[in-house]
Amino acid sequence: FEGAAFEFLDRQKESGKPFLLYCSTPLVHTPHTPTPDSESWDMDFLGRFGKDTSNFRDMVAYLDKKVGRMVRRLKENGQWDNTIFIFTSDKGDPRGVGTSVPLIVCWGDRIAPRVSERLADFTDPFPPFADAMRIGIPAEWKLDGVSLYPEIAGQKPLEKEISLMHYNPLWPTAPAPYASRAARTAEYKY
Repeated sequence: FEGAAFEFLDRQKESGKPFLLYCSTPLVHTPHTPTPDSESWDMDFLGRFGKDTSNFRDMVAYLDKKVGRMVRRLKENGQWDNTIFIFTSDKGDPRGVGTSVPLIVCWGDRIAPRVSERLADFTDPFPPFADAMRIGIPAEWKLDGVSLYPEIAGQKPLEKEISLMHYNPLWPTAPAPYASRAARTAEYKY
């Protein structure tokens, strides 16, 4: 993933045009396998596919290394200060009724680091990009997302009334016996 992402960033640097790069990784999903930085990488090839969580920490460290490389490349290319960089995870523990996962947003040095308790979900990333680019979203689209842009820009954040979640790890092949749904507000989890 990294090589293709870097090639894309380099092409965009040459073009000077705005871009969107969505870079997904299987880290840190199961199976929790050794990484190229793990001591056990070359020792047990078949063990890479077992249900052993002992490699989880290595996977997190390796993901952190990869994200660091991406940020460094953006800085080297002079793209960092004009890039909204979002790091997040696709789900937390759905059995906790709703999820809590990292959502880290950087925009060069334009925003100061801070912690927010704001309710957000995966319907929210599109509106702030449109706001940052000053592009209106047609009302007939009826998006569920709430823009994070005011908060990113240091203004009073817009509040999301409710976040809905559905988790079915076997979709689309079968309904899972432990599939779950949740609704979460700032105060309550259902």
